[in-house]
Amino acid sequence: TNEQSIKEVFLMRDERVLEYIGSRLKTERKDLGKSQQEFADLAECSQPQYHRIESGKREIGTLQLYKIASFLLLSMDSFCPPHQEELDNSEEKLVEAWRAKDLAGLLALIADRFS
Repeated sequence: TNEQSIKEVFLMRDERVLEYIGSRLKTERKDLGKSQQEFADLAECSQPQYHRIESGKREIGTLQLYKIASFLLLSMDSFCPPHQEELDNSEEKLVEAWRAKDLAGLLALIADRFS
């Protein structure tokens, strides 16, 4: 259905955000020479859970991210992708059509994306 297609587009974007956050966490951790277990301890989760966060397969909680960011003396938003720069051209058009409530345009863009 069309509603399901719209959800799939935004879920794909969610996955990219999780991958970005995980990648940033991994970079910061490695730059400090820390282990995943040490960061898992900061986030108060298990090492396997933290590994899934770094690999973009699990969401990190707000409080967990806050604790890590505080330890690193960084703001939480330094782990989030820049909004517009992370959108590819087709996603940007989807967002514009969504905001303009252009249902016909939105459906055409979704059809193009999934064809």
